Amino acid sequence: MILAVSLWFLYDKLITGGAWKGFKDIELSKLLAKPLLWAVVGLMVINWGLEALKWKLLVNRFEPISYYTANKSVLTGVFISLFVNILVPNRLGEFAGRIIYVKLNKIKAALITSIGSFAQFGVTALVGASAYLVFWFSYQQTQLSQFSGYLLVAAVVLIVAVILLFYFNINVLSWVLGKPKFLRRFKKITSVFYFYNTTLLLKVFVLSIIRYGVFCSQFILLLWVCGVDITTVQGLIAVPIIFLVQTVVPSNSLSDLGVRGAASIHFLNYYSVNDAGILTAAYLLWGINLFLPGIAGAVFFSIFKFRNGNGSNR
Repeated sequence: MILAVSLWFLYDKLITGGAWKGFKDIELSKLLAKPLLWAVVGLMVINWGLEALKWKLLVNRFEPISYYTANKSVLTGVFISLFVNILVPNRLGEFAGRIIYVKLNKIKAALITSIGSFAQFGVTALVGASAYLVFWFSYQQTQLSQFSGYLLVAAVVLIVAVILLFYFNINVLSWVLGKPKFLRRFKKITSVFYFYNTTLLLKVFVLSIIRYGVFCSQFILLLWVCGVDITTVQGLIAVPIIFLVQTVVPSNSLSDLGVRGAASIHFLNYYSVNDAGILTAAYLLWGINLFLPGIAGAVFFSIFKFRNGNGSNR
């Protein structure tokens, strides 16, 4: 359903609206010759390197792993999520890819992964909700009452408070999971959250903020590469909202492409009518940040399967 709706939106914009003609002005050879494009590729390495560092910090509480192994885990997760489990919700494949490289109980490893994922979701929600607040007051204020504006401010403040309160008190989750009788037998597994103090959680959260800044910068740079005429401020308002929509709308690897394109056009159209450039930038970001790392993950996964098939642990 989500894929169908997003594709219909894109069809209406590109075909019915005639925006497809703009693709004639985009030449791959010219894009590849632009230094900013290769800067985005370099930022991709930093992006996933930061994610690997987060994973290493979290897993090291139970099992020391090298930074190289952390990178293998993260990239294998991208591969499985993108090319193997294409019909399951986004992110679930990443869990499967990461846990195969650790000796930990697999459920415990998955719970550890969820801490890093929630930190990244928290940053996306906080920045995205704040950006939407700025966006609303800039473009929607005349359409809604002043009272609605106050409700929106209250909602954003509440979202920020709940996310921060829950994340920095995530050890409470172990206490909650230990209450039901049918879960008590798994106490050694569900108690995993007790091992993460505020200092470590703060480190992971800061890394998530830096990583978020990296892929926001990537998208803005790609918009410029593709000839989308927006300012840095406009990009810093629209891009976080687009990422928030991509995060909260349930999707898999297939429907994510539709959601990504539809959200990008909808919000960036407030600043630019270059639909072809917007879509090109959105899908270039997907290719650089997901497809290329997924190929690298496929190599690591193939090596793992080969060694595992020959009786090797690693």
